[in-house]
Amino acid sequence: MKHPLLPRLAFGLFVGLVLAYLIVPLLIIVPMSFSGTRFLTFPPPSFSLRWYEEYFGNPAWMQAT
Repeated sequence: MKHPLLPRLAFGLFVGLVLAYLIVPLLIIVPMSFSGTRFLTFPPPSFSLRWYEEYFGNPAWMQAT
């Protein structure tokens, strides 16, 4: 029994769209987390570890996680 090609293509397209829906936000948020500005902007005008310093240097954040 031969499987029709259309359902396989539709399933592949669906899986690709779901993966893109999950991955694209990460590809935007991670570079934004290295922004040196006060507010997160995309694309970041400068790069800094400011937000990571805020997180790891604040005991309240470290205790919360």
